[in-house]
Amino acid sequence: DCQQRDCVSRSCQHSKKAEAERVSRSSRGVHLGSVNIVESSHVKHNSKYEIVEVNVDSGAIDSCIPPDVASMFKVRSTKMSENGGYYTSASGGVIYNEGERDVKGVTEDEQELGMTFQVAKVRGPLGSVRRICEAGNRVVFDDDGDGSYIENKKSKKRVKIDKVKGVYLLRLWVKK
Repeated sequence: DCQQRDCVSRSCQHSKKAEAERVSRSSRGVHLGSVNIVESSHVKHNSKYEIVEVNVDSGAIDSCIPPDVASMFKVRSTKMSENGGYYTSASGGVIYNEGERDVKGVTEDEQELGMTFQVAKVRGPLGSVRRICEAGNRVVFDDDGDGSYIENKKSKKRVKIDKVKGVYLLRLWVKK
């Protein structure tokens, strides 16, 4: 029985709660915070570009992206991924960090943009407001006036964020 052996296998079929309890007791896991899981993947494709819709999330500890999104960018290992680090989803499930990737593309208004994402099995790309701000930007959520945007504090350039069904999305076109 896996539970009696304190199993931490990613393929273990026990409930998410039992897995989270086992991993939190294990010296293998490093828990760094919570990640919200969006309802569906926000990725669209056309012939030359993959359009990645990043959910700009003030509750996400890190910017995260599923392994199959923007996969043309190489994943590199990190201390967190090498040491079995994981996040806890909003529902309490364990989500392992699989490394990180730098994603570069252009926005709807043709501004070049790059973001570093932690690769994890989340349902869609999440842009952590915390990480966006740590990179020298400010994030404004506003339904009036100029609307919602990310502004670089030095250059004052702004990138539009669209509110879609109550979720704030940054659209990024990445070349295939």
